[in-house]
Amino acid sequence: MRVRSLALLPFSLLWSLVKLLFWPGLGVFVAWLVLPVGWMPVVFAGAAGYVVAVLAVWKVMVRGKFASLARGTVTVRPTRKRGDER
Repeated sequence: MRVRSLALLPFSLLWSLVKLLFWPGLGVFVAWLVLPVGWMPVVFAGAAGYVVAVLAVWKVMVRGKFASLARGTVTVRPTRKRGDER
């Protein structure tokens, strides 16, 4: 399972970015069809702000994924109390 999830990680990260950017893209398209041309700078500014925020958060998420891969496998062992002779 670990190898498969590692092999599919680039596609998983790309799919998460596509999901985050789908709704603003759809919103800009609908605004282009419905709103007059004078409103498009406002729509583009709002969509651009959203895209910048999404890319910043996505970049932090990707760094976290790669940092967790760099740590490797974690083994949890039962703790021993002081004076506990086993």
